[in-house]
Amino acid sequence: MAIDFYSLSDRLRKQKLFSISEKEFELLDDVWSQYKKLTGVYIDAYGTTRIYPEHVTLIKKLLLNHSDKAAKKLLSYLDKSNEGYLLLGD
Repeated sequence: MAIDFYSLSDRLRKQKLFSISEKEFELLDDVWSQYKKLTGVYIDAYGTTRIYPEHVTLIKKLLLNHSDKAAKKLLSYLDKSNEGYLLLGD
C-alpha cells in the first residue's frame, strides 16, 4: 500500500507528485492522530482525502516535531508547494 499525492487542481489525477509507503505512513501515526484531533479530518490510508493549503501548513508544523526519515521526507515534499493535495490510498 502507498499513499499517492496529487495537486488538488489535478482533478483527473494525471500527474502524481509523490508517494509515501505504508511503513512511512504508519511511522507518522501520531502526526495523523494529532491532525485529526485538531481538524476533524481523517487521513484515510485506503481512500481519498483532500488536504487544503491551511492544513498543509499545520501538517508541516506537526512534522517538525519528528526527527525520523519518514517525517523529513514528507516535509521535504510538502515544502515544494503551498497548494493543497488530493491523497489516494490503496
